[in-house]
Amino acid sequence: GVDQVIVMQQAGRNKNEHIRESLELFAAEVMPEFVEGREARERKKAEELAPYIEAALARKKYMQPLADDEIPVVRASVAQAIVGQGSVD
Repeated sequence: GVDQVIVMQQAGRNKNEHIRESLELFAAEVMPEFVEGREARERKKAEELAPYIEAALARKKYMQPLADDEIPVVRASVAQAIVGQGSVD
């Protein structure tokens, strides 16, 4: 998908501005084709998958909710979160 396009763009000596321009061009020229009819495609897909999802959920064994004292404490790896230390180009 698009995430793979982004990863491929980041390989080599591509400059950030060129990657951004490429993705903007992709969004302007290619993406609109996929947007058209999306609702109909998603509705058809949901209808086709509905019986399989229903069957899977019918087989699902739900876990009993945990009591508050059963929820494990996960300690942070640092004393305080480090936010905003990097720069964004």
